[in-house]
Amino acid sequence: MPALVIALGYCWAIWRTVRAGWPGLSIHWPDRRSAILGGAVAAVLYFVFGPFLTPGILASMYLHELGHVLALRSVGQPAAFRAIPAFSALPSWRMGQLSPGQAAFVSLMGAGLTLPVIVLAIAVAQMTAVSSPLVTNHFAAFAAVASLYSAFGLLPYLPLPGGRVFTDAGTAIWPLLPLVAGGALLAVTLTFAVGYQSLTLGFIAFVGIRGLMTANDIQARPMDREIAIWTLAAYGALLVCLVNFGWPFILYSLGA
Repeated sequence: MPALVIALGYCWAIWRTVRAGWPGLSIHWPDRRSAILGGAVAAVLYFVFGPFLTPGILASMYLHELGHVLALRSVGQPAAFRAIPAFSALPSWRMGQLSPGQAAFVSLMGAGLTLPVIVLAIAVAQMTAVSSPLVTNHFAAFAAVASLYSAFGLLPYLPLPGGRVFTDAGTAIWPLLPLVAGGALLAVTLTFAVGYQSLTLGFIAFVGIRGLMTANDIQARPMDREIAIWTLAAYGALLVCLVNFGWPFILYSLGA
């Protein structure tokens, strides 16, 4: 019960943070081509991951979409919730009109909105561990999958949301910080990818190499140093929590 109370309190705090984004929220329906592509991807996910993990992956996509949209709307920018997040044409998101701090808030709220739902799922899994093990397994699987999905989005590589945040905030602390931190993480990822012969880590390494190669093409937006410190603190706290909750699935992906 204490875990459930904490989870509900966390959900309420996040809801309060983006409460201005709820009024007038609309759905952006896709065209036929986007709907077909979205359905095909959902079918492939179901074929690859099965009925146990696919719902968690799809739910994570929609939670991230909702978090970004609510954050945009809460800072005064028009945005619609895409019914097919992966393939629908992007609505008019005027990120260029936001301050660097607001842009970081929007980028982090995908994972920020997902995290309290993960905590709630873990609380429910703990409460049903004895009475309904099957329910526990499904909620625990969602928590692990959603954590891994969110942590991937926070990797400090462009064009991922985490890469945009880390580039802007890290450059304000030390101009070479994004490159040094990204390179160090890439070296560790490559080492583990080879050691564990992990396709998952190999894919992450590919994303890292591609992100570092394009880093010089994207100009960091000037951010106040104090705001940058708070932004990196929030970024780090989110990433640590997500990696902690997603650890079972991380071990599974490594074959450990």
